[in-house]
Amino acid sequence: MKIRINETMLFQSKNNVEFKLLVASDFHYNKKFKLNIFKELEKIVVDERPNYLVIPGDLLSSSALNYHNLSEFLEFCSKHNKVIISLGDTDFENRKRNFTCNLDFFNNLEKKGNIKLFRENNNHSYRFDDVMFYGYSPNINHDNSSTKQSQLFKLGLINYLIGRSVDKKLYNVLLTHDARSIVKNKEEYQKYILNDIDLVISGNQGLIPLDRYNRLDETILLSSRGIKSINQLNIPEVDVIQVKKLIKRMEE
Repeated sequence: MKIRINETMLFQSKNNVEFKLLVASDFHYNKKFKLNIFKELEKIVVDERPNYLVIPGDLLSSSALNYHNLSEFLEFCSKHNKVIISLGDTDFENRKRNFTCNLDFFNNLEKKGNIKLFRENNNHSYRFDDVMFYGYSPNINHDNSSTKQSQLFKLGLINYLIGRSVDKKLYNVLLTHDARSIVKNKEEYQKYILNDIDLVISGNQGLIPLDRYNRLDETILLSSRGIKSINQLNIPEVDVIQVKKLIKRMEE
């Protein structure tokens, strides 16, 4: 199955850093997952040579039973670039086996040096050269209504942002699975550090998708359509983002 590549170039004037991101979201990996997608993605990793593979949530499906092929794929990628993962709602549930299977999978991932994982309710950030990654992975309670879960997500993300010290000299990237709350409540988020974040990357287009790109004043928000998103017809997509230094012209 051929994967569609969406290419984007962004320019920044904060520092001298230049880098490339490969964004692949919403794998919803389970026993029905088409394994040739991994081969296609591995080829993209080799050909594009990104500095970072970013996965903003829903890596697993609730029916995941065997993690072997997914683990091998992530291991391959980690030998070529840094892998950075935030979690989504289906990463936390597993209807056919106890959800601790998923937790064991993520616990094992964290033992690999080139894979960085944002867990629920952690305050981690990861710096590589002059790029800083932040990530928010919500706590999921499937007994809650979607409205209640959305409210909890909003409060959780705001609490994650409150009081966070952001170095404005760095290029700052925030990963979160669902950015619709940010778009709907951007004035509220901008009271906190959102204006100090340069790029927000999300997955989960959902049934009412966002535009792929939104500009929140100085912050750019990219919503990936994903490998296996709800609203698309079997067309896996990834995003390749090049961030380049903006060179200012010398005045004559």
